[in-house]
Amino acid sequence: MSICDNLSHERYAKILYNAYGDESGWKNYNGGRMPTWEELPKEPDIRGRWNAAAKALVGELEQDDLMIDNLMIKIGNWEYAS
Repeated sequence: MSICDNLSHERYAKILYNAYGDESGWKNYNGGRMPTWEELPKEPDIRGRWNAAAKALVGELEQDDLMIDNLMIKIGNWEYAS
């Protein structure tokens, strides 16, 4: 079961998009002004693509967390795996 629903994916997508904007000085790949999250056009579905990226990241983090939990159980530190 995912710790993150679609609404959370959008929240994380916006966080990632804003971090990208901050890092790039709010310039897009060709040097033009990067729109804010709210200004993103509906077509192409850029928000949807950032949501997909956030969903993939959350999935990887969940897998990492599960692997750490399993490792802690195997080495006898199960009280920390929760």
